[in-house]
Amino acid sequence: MLKNSSLSSILLLVFVLFGTLAQAATDCAKVTEIPAVECQALLAIYNSTDGTHWRINTGWNVTNTPCSWYGIMCGNGHVTRLNLHHNQLKGSMPAELANLIYLEVIRLHNNQLRGVILDKLGNMKHLWFLYQGNNLL
Repeated sequence: MLKNSSLSSILLLVFVLFGTLAQAATDCAKVTEIPAVECQALLAIYNSTDGTHWRINTGWNVTNTPCSWYGIMCGNGHVTRLNLHHNQLKGSMPAELANLIYLEVIRLHNNQLRGVILDKLGNMKHLWFLYQGNNLL
């Protein structure tokens, strides 16, 4: 039979090992490289398009560095490109997409997106390339 101190040591070791393997969710309040509203918009995209089942979702809702997430490019402290084409996105794009007002490029083609193209994308003054073909829009 194990003594209490031995059992406590084993439990502590198990907790440390499994605690380091667990992935933490993104906390937009702690993100410093882009505004919180842009971080929240990215998380809304992830959640509304079944991000856990994307073909590639490296970094999404795991780190507090959204500019390092797969398909995201940033410049001057803002998200400037959203490249998630051919990535098994399913669902609809959330209204929060319109909060990414510094986007220059949106590439969402060849996914399984449904719904309508958001009217508010017309307010994105920096947007020069939008490709959403081969979806259910």
